[in-house]
Amino acid sequence: MFLDTGFNSLDTVLANVYQSFLEAAVRCAEYMRQLATSRKPNSRLLIKTIDHLVALAAVLLQRPSRRVTTTHQRRCAVGRRQVQWLCCTAFHAVFHKRQTQHRELLRWLDSSLAAVVPTSRAELQLLAAATAGRA
Repeated sequence: MFLDTGFNSLDTVLANVYQSFLEAAVRCAEYMRQLATSRKPNSRLLIKTIDHLVALAAVLLQRPSRRVTTTHQRRCAVGRRQVQWLCCTAFHAVFHKRQTQHRELLRWLDSSLAAVVPTSRAELQLLAAATAGRA
């Protein structure tokens, strides 16, 4: 329900998506911090995981509800590029705090963000508002 643009404004849905990614990034960073140095996953695994997270989130946001009993068809006006931008921004905000340990990941996040630069000023403002004050 909190991702449905039929119930919430696009601003609210974008903020909810970003908050979900931010929480996932914080949990990931804390999990990695707790691991012994010899057991920490390499950057390639993190990159692959984040890339798969973006792909899965984009599919789940666009998929209609599977509940047959509902009369409301879930709608989400968030596209894959916006999902990728929000996810990469969230992970960048968290992992940037320990940039010396995550150089390769941060470079990948920067290039991923560059690949999905918002195409309009209005879209950039919407995405920036979704991330404002939440890092």
